Amino acid sequence: GDSVALAPGQSFNIISSVTWKRQTDLALQWFGGDITCYRDFKGRCDLDIESGSLIINNLTLDDSGSYTFDINNSVLDKKDLRVIKPVPKPTVSVDCNNEKTVCNLTCEANITSEFGPVTYTWQTGDTELSNDKEDNKESSFSCMLRNPISINSSEEVSKPVSRAVMIYAKVGDSVVLHPGRSFDNITSISWGHEMSPILEWFGQDIILYKSHKGRSDLEKTTGSLIIHNLTVEDTGRYTPEINRLSHNPVVLQVIEPVPKPMVHLKCNPRKTLCDLTCKANTSSRFGPVMYRWEAGNKVVSTDNQLSLTTKNQSRAYTCKVKNPVSTSSSDEVATPIKFIHGGNNFYPSVVVPVVLVVLVLVVAGGYVKHRKGFLGQKQQKRMSLEDEEQRLHDDQELKKQSQ
Repeated sequence: GDSVALAPGQSFNIISSVTWKRQTDLALQWFGGDITCYRDFKGRCDLDIESGSLIINNLTLDDSGSYTFDINNSVLDKKDLRVIKPVPKPTVSVDCNNEKTVCNLTCEANITSEFGPVTYTWQTGDTELSNDKEDNKESSFSCMLRNPISINSSEEVSKPVSRAVMIYAKVGDSVVLHPGRSFDNITSISWGHEMSPILEWFGQDIILYKSHKGRSDLEKTTGSLIIHNLTVEDTGRYTPEINRLSHNPVVLQVIEPVPKPMVHLKCNPRKTLCDLTCKANTSSRFGPVMYRWEAGNKVVSTDNQLSLTTKNQSRAYTCKVKNPVSTSSSDEVATPIKFIHGGNNFYPSVVVPVVLVVLVLVVAGGYVKHRKGFLGQKQQKRMSLEDEEQRLHDDQELKKQSQ
């Protein structure tokens, strides 16, 4: 539909004749008189006599091809022309997960080879966005198509990703879900759970649906939804619509209070190393569960297992299990590691026998020493008597010899 001028690409002092061909077919001739256009070019072509340029008006796709030209009876270079259509207006399709935390925007247009090379870009306002940018903070987007001859943009699309508020509540309790902002005048309110409506109000009676009949209510001045006697089935994504405008959703997770934990003990034979394991019968219905070990009022571990050695000085330990709606504690467990005064460790099964052995050795040693002394004195006394008897015998022998 546009016009194009195919220029020879060089200048001439005097031009006396011009011939243009598309492929092998004549398109235009001029020999100093009238300009003659042939075939499909009749009524659509013209010539710039000063430059030798071929002008084609009201272009069609069939005008595409290679054009050669002859100026002053000299065949010169060729020109390639490709006629394409302007790009159509694109549309944007939106595909999100159920929670609308991840959304894919797709730029769609019926593009064929007739449009030539086409590029796609995303924009927010007048700013071009990178296609690999994941966490876009912009509030609206548009898609732009471009080919060598045209540009076309889609309508702006509001950001579909919602920054949902997460709320935990306990089974059997009540919860208030807020729209996330205040309103000057509220004329209509509706709340949906996942893909189903649960409450509607348009200025008169409150309409409740399904399991929310008789246990849900509405604060008309704030738009807040109140749910009583919560069950695990109430878990899910709640979307408010105030005055017929959607607002950020609220994700509710209804969980059970954590059970009382039990402590399991495992020690080596000498009880120099012991592991205390905190166990609670938990599952997904309790939500995120955290463990904590305390000695007195001091937190000593945030794991479900606590290892004790002879270096640990605390006398007793307690395990606590916690989720967003409750806390439960085990019975206090006395340390299996033994201590003596001053905090130094000792091992009764080893030390006591050693002490007894030492005492036995000391007593035995004393007895042996005493016994040895007693026997020595007795032997010494016996030797003295024998010496006295020998002396008397010697005196008697001397008297006999003198007589």
